[in-house]
Amino acid sequence: MGAIVSSRYRLVDRYAVYDVLRPLGETIDLVIPADAEYVVFDLDRTVHLGVTIGERIGWEIVLDPELKLSEDQALEPFFSWRRPLASLARLERGVRYWGLAGLLYAATVRLGDRFDLWHRFLLRQLGPGYVERVQELLRAVLMVSQADYTPEQLARFAARAWQRWRSRLVVDASVIERVRRRCPRLKAILLSSASTRPTVEQAAAELGVDGFVSSAVDVCRQGDRELFSGPVGVPRWLRPKRPAFFSRPGAVFHNAAVNKVSLLRMKYPEVFAPGTVSVGISDNNYGEDRTWSDYFTEVVALNSRHPFSPFVAAGSPCRSISSIDALPVGGGREQVRSLAAWLGTLEARVADRPALAKLLGADAIERLERLSEQLRAARERAGRRIDEEKRQWVAAVGARLAAAVERYNAAPAPEKTAIARELDRLARRARKVRSRLWRAARESWPIEEQIERLHDRAARALVVRQPARA
Repeated sequence: MGAIVSSRYRLVDRYAVYDVLRPLGETIDLVIPADAEYVVFDLDRTVHLGVTIGERIGWEIVLDPELKLSEDQALEPFFSWRRPLASLARLERGVRYWGLAGLLYAATVRLGDRFDLWHRFLLRQLGPGYVERVQELLRAVLMVSQADYTPEQLARFAARAWQRWRSRLVVDASVIERVRRRCPRLKAILLSSASTRPTVEQAAAELGVDGFVSSAVDVCRQGDRELFSGPVGVPRWLRPKRPAFFSRPGAVFHNAAVNKVSLLRMKYPEVFAPGTVSVGISDNNYGEDRTWSDYFTEVVALNSRHPFSPFVAAGSPCRSISSIDALPVGGGREQVRSLAAWLGTLEARVADRPALAKLLGADAIERLERLSEQLRAARERAGRRIDEEKRQWVAAVGARLAAAVERYNAAPAPEKTAIARELDRLARRARKVRSRLWRAARESWPIEEQIERLHDRAARALVVRQPARA
């Protein structure tokens, strides 16, 4: 079969699926090459089985917002019949902080992941980036809930969350040490996570990695204390409280989706230097890290229900994509059966590039190429429809927001309420205009949907799970 020529895409050199189910420390040799120089782990649902640890700090805040529980006190359950009044108070806080946000997430991201028809409907109505936008909104709600706490207080919440979910750890300090022994040329092990800094900082310390990148907000000084701020622009119906300080709009960073690589490249450019052997390990939840195969030499889908596509950018250094399941450290098969029935159901497969081309069809990349050209043209037309006046108006509103944030942060408490109302009005106007600009690109949405479907079908043709055993 002749080589498939494309200016944008190619098939990865090797795609491997492993049907083993053991702790990751015992299977490292299968997925991390001995010549690796940098290994980058995602955090949420990668380090822990089925646990988005970044969210859990929010629930620790709901459970004990005033940090009345001592650090050496046993962890309390969120709800206990022995303490009905305290449990009801926590339930009320949980609903107030996360009720509407949770419903929004469930109705879009969770249901869209479970039902393909609903996902396609949401794609057409909200656009291809709806998952990232909903997750960003919920992350902003979490940032607001963390506002007004000191770094030391948030570190305590993060430590409690880590302790509470320690039994779900798939990657712990022993696994990190095993990677170091495996790779004599190793220069650094890093975390790149969408979670906020307190959570990722705690994870980095617990695992013993060499660095991390995370989502972040401003830390402001109040007297002799430093306090975390909250992002401006969270709708009032989702905002659990009004923070004492708002972050400058340009200082709020969501290290999610493509930003996970962008910030990593800014902070650790050596990871992506030509000729460097780098490994990215992620569960790729909801396809969030789907672009990793365009940047890393080796990519590993760990405990993933969203496999990586075998199509990579033509200039990508990626030579191998692997999928593997792993048990929690010290856990057994019976322990995880009730947590994730699909775990350990992968069908083994190893395919090189010619085998992939035969399996996926000789015209697969050609179809992807045609759709990408259509997408480029559609985006160009959308760009011409958005006149410069609208862009300038968005920039002007952004400048007014930044100025109002500065006034709010400097104002005494009695004056903050009026400025907060002004900030809410400006944020609503900015959201409306951004929504119009977003919908101006609606012509490209069906094309992006087709591209996503091509990638997804190719990935699922390679990564097959057997029916879970009863």
